[in-house]
Amino acid sequence: MIATYLQKTWDNKDDTIPWGTLRYLIGEAMYGGRVSDSFDRRILKTYLEEYLGDFLFDPYNPFAFFTGSDGIVYKVPDSGQKENYTSYIDSLPLVQTPEVFGLHANADISYYTITTKTLWRDLISLQPQGGDNQGGLRREEAISNIAVDLLAKLPKPFDLPKVKKDMGIPTPVQVGHPLSIFLRSVTLLICTNFMNTKSHRLSCYKNLKGGTN
Repeated sequence: MIATYLQKTWDNKDDTIPWGTLRYLIGEAMYGGRVSDSFDRRILKTYLEEYLGDFLFDPYNPFAFFTGSDGIVYKVPDSGQKENYTSYIDSLPLVQTPEVFGLHANADISYYTITTKTLWRDLISLQPQGGDNQGGLRREEAISNIAVDLLAKLPKPFDLPKVKKDMGIPTPVQVGHPLSIFLRSVTLLICTNFMNTKSHRLSCYKNLKGGTN
């Protein structure tokens, strides 16, 4: 969308870059609907106001988004061929510090703290839950017992060939009769559900026991 608009501006030989339109396209049309938090929208609009303007190309007062203590300058690359831009991007660090985005350095600490806690919480939740000191069952054993109990309670599925034999060959009148169609459909549905349920319970039980199927 932006490329099309800029190309149109270039083709019309406009003297000025429509920064206001670009801010609207980026902040409202492209990303506006994805940013639901009001404070995040304020940050997005602030970035657009601070980083989009003719000052980016002022030869007398070069603009830098950020200048790091290590001497790395985040700026708009000098005009040139495509390789000029790609080589400059490749020279930037892969991991950016919070200061590059105008945030406090502690934002990095907070991010890693939250990420680490989330990671450990997920790892702990994946560990087997052992029983207590009074002979309680492990989680896998309890689930296995439930699976076995459910398998024992499942009724045997209908014998479809026998059912068809008992029902006999339908007469021309019975073929299209609603009750006949309903009974045949329900019988097939019940048998299918029985077989799927039994298959799922068996898979669960075998997985808990270390099986592969």
